[in-house]
Amino acid sequence: GTAAKAASSTPKEEKKEDTAALVTAASIEGEKGEVPPLVLVLIGRVGVGKSSTANSLLHLTAASDRRFEARRAAAAVTAVCRLEPGCVGHHEIVVLDTPGFGDAALSAAEVCAEVRRGFSELVPEGSPVCLLLLMSLQSRVSEDEFELVRLLQSQVFGPSILQQSVVVWTHADALDEGQLLEDYLRDSGERLQDLLKEVEGGSVAIDNRMALQHGETSEQVLGLVERAARVSRPTSLMKVKEPRQYGRKSARRQRQIEAGLLRARGSAGPEPSSSNPADGSATTGEDPPPPLEADAPSLDDG
Repeated sequence: GTAAKAASSTPKEEKKEDTAALVTAASIEGEKGEVPPLVLVLIGRVGVGKSSTANSLLHLTAASDRRFEARRAAAAVTAVCRLEPGCVGHHEIVVLDTPGFGDAALSAAEVCAEVRRGFSELVPEGSPVCLLLLMSLQSRVSEDEFELVRLLQSQVFGPSILQQSVVVWTHADALDEGQLLEDYLRDSGERLQDLLKEVEGGSVAIDNRMALQHGETSEQVLGLVERAARVSRPTSLMKVKEPRQYGRKSARRQRQIEAGLLRARGSAGPEPSSSNPADGSATTGEDPPPPLEADAPSLDDG
């Protein structure tokens, strides 16, 4: 879909609205007319194998100085977003590795903020984007994975991000001999099944250790990138609403407090008076009673 359109379009000549973003990206990344690369954003929990998958996608072996650091550790190995380019088949790609959710050193809000920063600063504008949502076949899907998806939809990319996503199941060697991924997922709970139905690109399994043992890109990686290209599309970060400190009524009261017209709740002392304190007629914010006729000044007083 989007990838095919990008390949056949000529930014100098096309005036259609759906290619405007691609023209912008091409002018930023290189010569005019250059098709922007396919962006693969890796998202997952700590230890799920994001950096190993990034190495597999780019075929970065241990000898490569561009290799993403991937090792077993008590804390997250990746602390900030990192982008690396590469080529898989006929696809020019860039891989964005991100910090893992669930790390004791980084809150979920901090991870979301870093993903937003990395995406806005590193990803070429107008490029087709596919989110690779990584889960591991070595552990059961828990509430943490569902919360991760909720955060991506509410704090980073918006509710429709699963329409341009692929679920990547790492540690494919954990499947029983002869067992297919479809068989494994068929026995999963209804809640996970419902989530997977929303993922437009479906699910694939990958064994990162085997992927890097081949002299060339593995069939697993080629299939994954083809899926990603089919569902990718230009995207942008969602706008996050700043929390309002006060409601309308509260804001009005706050302005009155700041102007000295009202006393803040819980503070000592009487409400400031709107009357003249010098004449002794100060009240606690209520209108003063009308003067009695006997107290009204006479015309002869002047």
